[in-house]
Amino acid sequence: MSEIKSKIITAGVFLLFLGSLVGLALHIFPELQPIEGVATAKKNGSRVGRYEKISEIPLGKVEIRGFKQMGSTPGLVRLSPEGSRLVVGTESGEVMLLDLQGNRQWSRKIGMGKISALEFSKDARLIYVGENSQQGAVICIDATTGSELWRKASVDELGVDIRQKTFPGIMSITVDGVGNAYAVALRSIRFSSGKTEYFARIYKFDDKGVVMQFPRDHNLDVWVSCCDVDEAGTTLTFGTSDYTPGLERKYKDNVYVFDAKTGEFRWSQALATVPPYDRTNMRFGPTISDDGKYLGGVSADGRAFLLVATGKLLWTRTLSAPQKIQGVFLNATGLHVQHVGEYVAFSTGNTYNRANWQLPTPVEHPQSNSVFLFDHEGSLLKRRKLGGMVEEFKSTGNQLAVAIGRNIRTKETSIHGMVMLSTPELDIVDFLPTEGPCVAVAANATHMVGMEAPLQLDSGAIIGAYRIHVWKKIGL
Repeated sequence: MSEIKSKIITAGVFLLFLGSLVGLALHIFPELQPIEGVATAKKNGSRVGRYEKISEIPLGKVEIRGFKQMGSTPGLVRLSPEGSRLVVGTESGEVMLLDLQGNRQWSRKIGMGKISALEFSKDARLIYVGENSQQGAVICIDATTGSELWRKASVDELGVDIRQKTFPGIMSITVDGVGNAYAVALRSIRFSSGKTEYFARIYKFDDKGVVMQFPRDHNLDVWVSCCDVDEAGTTLTFGTSDYTPGLERKYKDNVYVFDAKTGEFRWSQALATVPPYDRTNMRFGPTISDDGKYLGGVSADGRAFLLVATGKLLWTRTLSAPQKIQGVFLNATGLHVQHVGEYVAFSTGNTYNRANWQLPTPVEHPQSNSVFLFDHEGSLLKRRKLGGMVEEFKSTGNQLAVAIGRNIRTKETSIHGMVMLSTPELDIVDFLPTEGPCVAVAANATHMVGMEAPLQLDSGAIIGAYRIHVWKKIGL
């Protein structure tokens, strides 16, 4: 009996010691604390209690996705510059303007197309909507009345093939601080040979719809999905991708900069490739810092870049390196970049199989689903692993608001929601949970807004709903 008692005591001491080691590790390495642990958050509203929910707005029916589909549920949300209204673009092609309590001020259908881009003008008078359709139009809407002021169809430059269903689409819209909007339009054709042909153009609009095009007289022959411009409206930059590269391409470089006022080409930069890739692709970015001095970019192969506005490459850093496991190359794709004051933040997404992104992977890439913060000298200040797809993140002064979506590998659902991170620590200011994945986020100094999507689990059960959540910082 005494021997059994001794074994029980020994086991208890060992478990206590093990628990102490785990606690010490989590104290020394806070990034090991998974943001997945949000049972308290789901019960009490927010993890830390710095925000309270003030409205929850249903958006109607939407196609319910599971873990096997790679794309996120479509939808966009933007806060107005003064912070009192939000505009939402839904999967069904509806644009609606709401106050923060969820009261609808107006709504309208854009037509037969799908909403692919959405942005307020800096003075909040206008709302720019991009669509993917046979016309591929940019639509300018009066933010007060919801009436259409003008539209520009990209089909005039990019063409359309209705039989092959290769439609033009507006990939993104951004605005400068002097009254102009910039839209990226793209159409691509995939041939049976495996080659892809691209047609892309960037449009600049004033508030009356007067347009300038980049380049002026021809299309870009590579994939372009977003652009950025400085506040003064003087520098325009975009990155390129090409998934079937060939010698015939004219736009072979990765970063391009144009004079946003005159339309003149300034410079371009080719970035080195890394095995096993045959080209550096930049699906998102570059973005320009608030002072106009720096361009931050991230490549799909998992590298971060910082350049000066004159074209000099300052540094390159690896966020996620390709790893060969069981004969398969795995990686976590480089996603987004945001300037946060004197720092620059980059994100990585879900783990994917390079040979076929639809196939499962044996393990999760260790650098996946993370946010990385660097200073302008290239020093890594902090990494925060979030457990789920970084669907979108926004800079709000010295903080980062992040929408956390599905993890298609672990299939963990408690990580869904919005998180506010401090800089430079990347500490969790608060975590605001959603049942389904959070697919879009908007934020300012006082509010966080997230779009939730429903999710079908492997069991067939459905969690979450297509809706908007509005949270307000407590004490304001």
